[in-house]
Amino acid sequence: MRARLTSRRSCRARPQLQQFARRRDEHQAALFRNMIKVRGYKAHMFLVVDETSKDERAMRRSFGYALRGQTPIGASGLLDRGQRLSALCSFDVGGFVDYELTEGTFDRETFLDAAERVICDHITPFPGPRSIVLIDNASIHRSVRLMEAVNARGGMLMFTPPYCWDLTPLDNNAFGLVKRWLQDRSTLLKAMPNYTFRGAFELALQHAVTPSGARQCFHRCLYEF
Repeated sequence: MRARLTSRRSCRARPQLQQFARRRDEHQAALFRNMIKVRGYKAHMFLVVDETSKDERAMRRSFGYALRGQTPIGASGLLDRGQRLSALCSFDVGGFVDYELTEGTFDRETFLDAAERVICDHITPFPGPRSIVLIDNASIHRSVRLMEAVNARGGMLMFTPPYCWDLTPLDNNAFGLVKRWLQDRSTLLKAMPNYTFRGAFELALQHAVTPSGARQCFHRCLYEF
């Protein structure tokens, strides 16, 4: 008896496409990952720091539901930009550790002032938890004042290579989870008494990333536990 041949459509999920900057140096990224591995740095030793900026448009949903064959249309229309806020955040394997908001963007002085509270108050001596401050190499971050403040608390300051957003858990999903939290709850948040975008943004920073979600962000960056 001849066996019946059947075709089966592949069930593999499509992997998400990652976009890297043209100026990214893959060799430098590989050297950085190898250095972390060779020195034996573990995920719990990092206090990751970065800024993110949001305005009212962050609450605009990009996806929705509709009848088959129809296009979903948002009822709120296009949102005004409104007040733009920047948050300086510190992050570890348990989630967001601390943050500070400012209107507009941080400059060198406002960053260094906020860093005393958001970063330095949470450092432990190396090689303890949160003893390595990991931050990108933006010009306002490269400061002798910051390095001395971190070292005075027994910590280390480490910079990621340029344009390597995939090496920091904040850029590699954590900030994305904050935006998704705002989008998913935009209607509920705006119905709250005395709604402000600042208040909604703070709620997102407090609740968007669970401890398991934070660990997944570190896993995405290939940090070992």
